[in-house]
Amino acid sequence: KSKEIALQLGARYLVEGSIRKARNKTRITANLIDANAGQEIWSTRWHRALGDIFDVYDEVSQKVVAIVSATLHGQEQNAPPNIRQKT
Repeated sequence: KSKEIALQLGARYLVEGSIRKARNKTRITANLIDANAGQEIWSTRWHRALGDIFDVYDEVSQKVVAIVSATLHGQEQNAPPNIRQKT
């Protein structure tokens, strides 16, 4: 299914995740998927108190962007020249 979604979006990589809430706590998961290969590159979880949901959202979104950027940069640098994507 990831491959179909990536094809429709014209993307090679997808970030998927979930948010679960229990009382005043939340668990957020994020996964980076290489849709072409059909495999997960990384996955992480955050457990946070819900105090200010906007602070939690900002923290998680900034960390996901930083991790995805660093991971994809490393992936593309290690790829054989014939499959490197132009940036």
